[in-house]
Amino acid sequence: QTPPTYGMYKVCAKINDVEVVNVPLTADFDLIIPNIMEAITPETKLLFLCSPGNPTAKALPLADIEAVLQSPQTCDTIVVVDEAYVDFSTQGSAVGL
Repeated sequence: QTPPTYGMYKVCAKINDVEVVNVPLTADFDLIIPNIMEAITPETKLLFLCSPGNPTAKALPLADIEAVLQSPQTCDTIVVVDEAYVDFSTQGSAVGL
């Protein structure tokens, strides 16, 4: 598992017989962008990023989110930035990216 994340992602995937590929975060809960890009295959349809994460309240740097969005590996992948807790973050939303 790759905490922190929203547990229902895995439940919804299992219900729909969809494989989940977890990409570990750093010890400080940061993305390892090269590892994310390596995990993306032609079969990858959906990528979830939680920011800020619960229970850590760690917001992913907007530059990291933008790097994922701008990567050629994600051009055929829907990238969902789950900002359910953005109102509790000092960082702004990724909506403008």
